Amino acid sequence: MTVGIPGVLLMVFAMAVWPLGRLLASADVAKGRGALISAMLMFCIGHNITESGLFERDGIVRTIFFFVVALAHYCTMDDKRTAPVKQAGDDVMRELRRRKRKHRPVLTAGE
Repeated sequence: MTVGIPGVLLMVFAMAVWPLGRLLASADVAKGRGALISAMLMFCIGHNITESGLFERDGIVRTIFFFVVALAHYCTMDDKRTAPVKQAGDDVMRELRRRKRKHRPVLTAGE
């Protein structure tokens, strides 16, 4: 136990309790996607509990665990996270045109 009791509690909460709670409480996640992510999360939690070492020497399960937690977080984010593709592209181009107009180089007679 190199991280101590507080570290273990924080790690278990951040990697197991919080993502699973958000995933199960979210009504916006598609049923199939939510079922797959929860099943993978439960497998990783179960595997780490039965191995008596959280994140120890099981490279593939640890990697899957991190990916599943990231997917759970991504799927339960607010709807504000994405803008329509056309609108996002227009916003970028509008900002580039504004910057170009604002920062036009000044030519002097000696150059």
